[in-house]
Amino acid sequence: MEIEVNTHGTTKVVVLPHEVADETVAAVETLLRRLFDEGTRNILCNFSRTTFVSTAGLSMFVSVLKDFHRLQGQMAFCLLKPEVRDLFAAAGLTNVYHYYDQDEALQAQVLRELSSHFDDYVDCHAIRLRRDADRRFIEIFLEFDGDQKMKQVQQSIDSIKGDLEAKIKNTEVLIIPATANPA
Repeated sequence: MEIEVNTHGTTKVVVLPHEVADETVAAVETLLRRLFDEGTRNILCNFSRTTFVSTAGLSMFVSVLKDFHRLQGQMAFCLLKPEVRDLFAAAGLTNVYHYYDQDEALQAQVLRELSSHFDDYVDCHAIRLRRDADRRFIEIFLEFDGDQKMKQVQQSIDSIKGDLEAKIKNTEVLIIPATANPA
């Protein structure tokens, strides 16, 4: 079993297998820890193919997350199918990770573009997507380095917003500086 890994800027995107159970738990954990040992500090786990995560898999993700945070790494999840999201919710893990699971096609585009700007911000606290008849609205809550001047922050915001609006047609992007997940 091979686990696909793609690179987007400084972020490694790990496309997880159909199931994270039994022997795949160890393979996923080994891969995540190897990426971190090699210097990767930003990992996005793509669950687009995954339909089941075992209890051992849930425990593994918690263990890896704790180690990543201790060593100042970040890990997020995207494209979770409802049954997998429900498993994480039932285990009480929905507040532990950053989840990106709304309109999947649009979400993937937003995440791809954000990953190309990963060095411009410290953390992504939330992404909110909504649509009206023919227009999409994206609100992104980003945390920036507190030592940056507002001019630098605004330049990053303008660059990210411009790239997103150019690549995702009929979209209006609002980037909100934030220090925590919005309520």
